Amino acid sequence: MHVKGVANYRRLLRLLKLEGKYEEIFDDTKVKVLYVKKNQFNFDSIAFIRWPAEFDKVLQIDMPTQIEKVFIHKIAGLLQVMNKTELIHQKAKTNIGLFFR
Repeated sequence: MHVKGVANYRRLLRLLKLEGKYEEIFDDTKVKVLYVKKNQFNFDSIAFIRWPAEFDKVLQIDMPTQIEKVFIHKIAGLLQVMNKTELIHQKAKTNIGLFFR
């Protein structure tokens, strides 16, 4: 996901003629990766060091996917070890107290 996101970042900088204005991403650079909504570039994710303001005009963050893939997926791994995976299901999300039983 990071490699694809970096490729999308570089491509978008080139398409928007922003090369040289924002940091280049190299190996071992710490980046953030976001899932984005359907867009004219067919990107599903993008990586960045510092979010270029110009990206706001062409990309929107896909919050449901971001939450599912980044947060829920990691929590599910922890809950599986505790045999509490039922907490991930929609019904259980309304009762946080189930986590502490």
